[in-house]
Amino acid sequence: AYFCNRQCRHRKINKGESEMQKNSVYRNSIAKFVLVMAAISVPASIALPALSMAASSTELGKMLPDDIQAAGEITVASDTNFPPYEYVPSGSNTPIGLDVDIANALGKALGVQVRFISTAFDGIIPALQAGRYNIGISAINDTVEREGAVDMVNYMVNPGSSATVLAGNPKKIHNEQDLCGKTISVLSGTTQEKELQKNKKKCEGDGAQPIKILPFPEASSTYLALQSGQSDAVVTGGIAAVYQVQQSKGAMEAVELRATGHLTSIAVAKGNDKLVAALKSALDQMRQDGSYAAILEKWGSSKYALKEFSVNAAGSAAK
Repeated sequence: AYFCNRQCRHRKINKGESEMQKNSVYRNSIAKFVLVMAAISVPASIALPALSMAASSTELGKMLPDDIQAAGEITVASDTNFPPYEYVPSGSNTPIGLDVDIANALGKALGVQVRFISTAFDGIIPALQAGRYNIGISAINDTVEREGAVDMVNYMVNPGSSATVLAGNPKKIHNEQDLCGKTISVLSGTTQEKELQKNKKKCEGDGAQPIKILPFPEASSTYLALQSGQSDAVVTGGIAAVYQVQQSKGAMEAVELRATGHLTSIAVAKGNDKLVAALKSALDQMRQDGSYAAILEKWGSSKYALKEFSVNAAGSAAK
């Protein structure tokens, strides 16, 4: 048996020593240690250095802001009820999806963990502005209006908007004009909701019946409204519409309405230029090593890949 004291690294305890002797050695050592420590005084004006908790293990990770490097993780605000971009499958607590794979690949490139926090879609940007999370990933389209609130790191082409209808298209919805006079369910805070508001005014201007818009805080509720007869269609992004049709096993179908020209983006609070630059560099590396292409292929979205990544490119043509 060995016992460490102040004077030596180890002191061997002889087999013949009694338990009382061992305890005495221990008490004497502790007493001496306390006396020495009590004699040491640290001036109050000297600040002890903070322990480094940096967990980034890559060169790109050094581009991250100091607080993220110290935490060793990026927090992600996401509406985890929007398949196939991000959703939690039945019987699991872990989100999966296209956006989830993109975020995890970014974390790998930057040498940090990625932690998703489920957030209502229309609450993501306000949460970023309040500093509660580092980034927002949730099939967020880059728009001029959003660029006024956050910075947008573009990583994918948005295929445009589609209407999901019941099989056979009983309400005969084939284009945006056919939405006039219909009840349409939509996810709150999306570009599709804003498009519907514009279409509603156009319907009224053309002398047609206005669109009745039913916004919901969760994507699943928009489809429940359709299936229950509360709405005539769900207007959403094209990828999400196709996914829902596939899952419906013939109960629904999708109708393409129009290409929006939007780019799907990662939202970052204004003034966080280091994080924006790190994310874009990580995306560039993902394109070079093939992980970006592999993720889009996995989710059937290869045709929406960007050849060049950009920042705040609302209204620009996809490259």
